[in-house]
Amino acid sequence: MEITEALENMKTDIVNQVKTIATVTPDVIRNEIDAYLKEKALGAPVPETPVSKSTEKELRELVKAIVNRDHGVAKALTGQNDATGGYLVPDDFVGRVDELAYKYGLTRQFANQMKMGGRTAKIPKLTSEPAVSWVTEGGTITTGQPAFGLTQLNIKDAAIIVPITNDLLEDSEIDITSILGRIFGRAFARGEDYQTFNGDGSVFTGIMNHADVPVVTMANTKTAFTDVTANNLLDLNAAVHEAAEENARYFMHRTVLNIVKKLTNGATGPYLFTGNTIWEYPYSKSSLLPAASASAVSTKFMCYGDLGYVYFGKKKELTLQIADQATVGGVALFETNMMAIRAIERVAITIAFPEAFAVLKTAAD
Repeated sequence: MEITEALENMKTDIVNQVKTIATVTPDVIRNEIDAYLKEKALGAPVPETPVSKSTEKELRELVKAIVNRDHGVAKALTGQNDATGGYLVPDDFVGRVDELAYKYGLTRQFANQMKMGGRTAKIPKLTSEPAVSWVTEGGTITTGQPAFGLTQLNIKDAAIIVPITNDLLEDSEIDITSILGRIFGRAFARGEDYQTFNGDGSVFTGIMNHADVPVVTMANTKTAFTDVTANNLLDLNAAVHEAAEENARYFMHRTVLNIVKKLTNGATGPYLFTGNTIWEYPYSKSSLLPAASASAVSTKFMCYGDLGYVYFGKKKELTLQIADQATVGGVALFETNMMAIRAIERVAITIAFPEAFAVLKTAAD
């Protein structure tokens, strides 16, 4: 399929005018448009689950109304606007974004997901299990009661900003739900995973920074990621609560996985981990965990556990807003005569059972 001149001008304009807007760069948008056109030309799925033509038209008209500041039309299309002026996108498009976020995000794939009606929710969790008592004939059976605690989920807003032009909206050949869905889905999945693994408490607290998650420290002098041993990986397994073992997996950067894959049985022996498991447990790669190049003393770089003990709450609403007077990523939108579309989702992430995880850390010296 040949790209129209208007579309090419639009892409060039984005690349030339936009430096960095939140987590989405002009190259990301260019790549998504090119990927969509290539897949469509080759007859490949774009993407897995198509949305209806009515949803495509509704979303296109909604974005056009927001870009043109026609708030009356935008409100009429959605039926309502939120307290901060955002407009709810069609449910089918929310499903598209959720589908792609699930595809790209480890949190979406493995965490314990729940829908939330309000901005906070208290979820009960089992902190200890009841014990069986043994009694003699005619004896009294003692009551063994489980102990419960509460985990609180607090909804926070996650947002990205994407520059967009009327050329993209006017070109009926371009499926805007596919392009925006991919951008939103990937960006939100990455943001959620960052908080799950690396959250420092300013938004959520992640596994690598949670004070109650057990830490396995490598032996003295083992100060580099390349010093990791097969026994260190077993120590991670032993450090988690037994309830987490059945569905546990290892999480690491792909370059750290390469180090693990090079471990051998003896100096010249065969590789230990040639399949899709490490000590018979699966693993997942995440670019958000430290890469081999980040190796340093006293550094956490790998974790193990069951993400089912991460509670992920989500409000279904996904809203779009216009941003034209803020400074985003160092770009003053008003001064440079630019505007951008801001997408906001509302999620909550908490580590419900810290003992279900363990992290590996290099030695101090």
